[in-house]
Amino acid sequence: MNALGSANYYTDTVLTDMDILTGITNTLGVFPAPHAEGSKYIVLLDKNYYEGVRPAETEEVIRVRENGGKVVVVDPRLPSIGTLADEWVCVRPGFELAFLLGVMGHLLNNDFYDKAFVEANGSGFEAFAESVRSYDAAWASGRTGIPEAKIAEIAEGLAAAAPHCYVDMQWAGAVGSGYRNSAETVRGIILLNAMLGSFNQKGGWVFPLGPWVDDSAFDPTVFKPVGYPQSYAIGAGVHPLAYMYANDCQAVMAAPAEGALDVALFFGSNPLVDYPQAAMTAQDVGKNDFKVVVDSFMTETAKTADYVLPETTYLERRGIVGTATAPATVATLRNPVIDQVHPETKPTYRIIVDLAEACGLGEYFSFTLDQLNETYCAAYGVSYDALKSDGLAPIPGCELEFGNVPAFATKSGKIEFACEAYAAGGMSAVPAWIELAVSASGESLRLITGDQVFQSKTYTMASDKLAQLAKDFEADHVWMVTSRAAELGIEDGDVVELSNDSGSVQVKVRVTGRIRPDAVYLPPHYGCESEEIRTAFGFGALHKALVTRQAEPESGSGMLQEVFVNVKKVGA
Repeated sequence: MNALGSANYYTDTVLTDMDILTGITNTLGVFPAPHAEGSKYIVLLDKNYYEGVRPAETEEVIRVRENGGKVVVVDPRLPSIGTLADEWVCVRPGFELAFLLGVMGHLLNNDFYDKAFVEANGSGFEAFAESVRSYDAAWASGRTGIPEAKIAEIAEGLAAAAPHCYVDMQWAGAVGSGYRNSAETVRGIILLNAMLGSFNQKGGWVFPLGPWVDDSAFDPTVFKPVGYPQSYAIGAGVHPLAYMYANDCQAVMAAPAEGALDVALFFGSNPLVDYPQAAMTAQDVGKNDFKVVVDSFMTETAKTADYVLPETTYLERRGIVGTATAPATVATLRNPVIDQVHPETKPTYRIIVDLAEACGLGEYFSFTLDQLNETYCAAYGVSYDALKSDGLAPIPGCELEFGNVPAFATKSGKIEFACEAYAAGGMSAVPAWIELAVSASGESLRLITGDQVFQSKTYTMASDKLAQLAKDFEADHVWMVTSRAAELGIEDGDVVELSNDSGSVQVKVRVTGRIRPDAVYLPPHYGCESEEIRTAFGFGALHKALVTRQAEPESGSGMLQEVFVNVKKVGA
């Protein structure tokens, strides 16, 4: 896209973790990772939204408890991983920020925070403390539905375990794209962990070391520089706190109707089912004059395309060398594990190179995938042959020493407890309560969602084994609490209709005690309308048919859980 001179390159970041990127870049400037293995106290906040598919994470949670530590799940719904925790604390959906403010207020008012760490590494802490002290456990209890004593207990449990503790911040979670106050929720998580002094401590948040690879690593005679577009991407500048490298995939949807976009290429992207307001998105995609889809499956979006370029699956192709950050950072390479199945398919990089050549831009892509990977390996100081054999290799000089303080890449060079960038972007310089965008009307219930441990978006339902697993466990059902179901005359297994101004779906219900009474949970993986994906077609309901296209004004993050639905039994 740079070679073409176009800035219109979009990912789904605003629908996954825009707020996390915004919070980290403005308050820390460096990216943390949890070190669960040595933790004495973990709070898994909103884990239901992204349970993930990392078996190692599940094992780490189990080991924390085996080693005498405590794991608390704070969540509107008890997710699968939550059953491995010591305790489930049910929070009112969208009021996770109030919970964090209450915990921080309790730590401040009782001098339970790490004063030495904060004084040495924080900027603007006095202004932060003045604001947050007023949000005590009693205040938080009135908003979250969590007893005051429980909020105080969690705060004191974290303080007693500090610095070997942390509050989890899961990538692609509800704290990254859920509510009107999600950007503030992310900041609360970051600053609460800072108050505990858990940075670069065993069982806390670690800031792994990793080599920086810039343009100087690439031989310009092999990798010809392409420069950068002179124009801005569609939607750029609307949201002052938006992460600079994540363009707004929601904003670009309306561009064809406004005459701002003529051609669309979708690489491994299926907006017709994975973007909010599915009916409107389908109309917007249809207004592109020319559409090309690159994918491994004939998705709903692919069926609308003028051309479909068939792509190999990740199992059939070699990837690009990357890194996995941990106390000992490693270089990684995804290698093919099966032979190519369909002879007409091509790996992603080959399709991009072929398109570039067809556009007269072949001079910028005269290198091979091996040359690219060998360049990264040289920069990391690892063997490409070793990566092709083992898939990972330790990067020399990138082993973290616990107890060191990370170098914070912020304006002050410290943790921004009071942040000028937030103030300039229309938010308070210090954390403060922000009301939700929408509230219940009549008998409506807040619609929450979240990945299941064996699914990711809608793509994994193309696997026959994962699809069968979902069907065996009736994983498509909408969750509703027992008491509310009884009021509506709904029994477990009934078909119900969920509806709002965006659309309506019908789906079977699971009546359970594992969810808040003011919410219903609908998984986001189902509702496939493409007959070509035989394993998924006709199973479950399309979650995005009910979700409104909207964004936090400051960060641009999609507010995917600022949605209410009416529920009724079909045929009643």
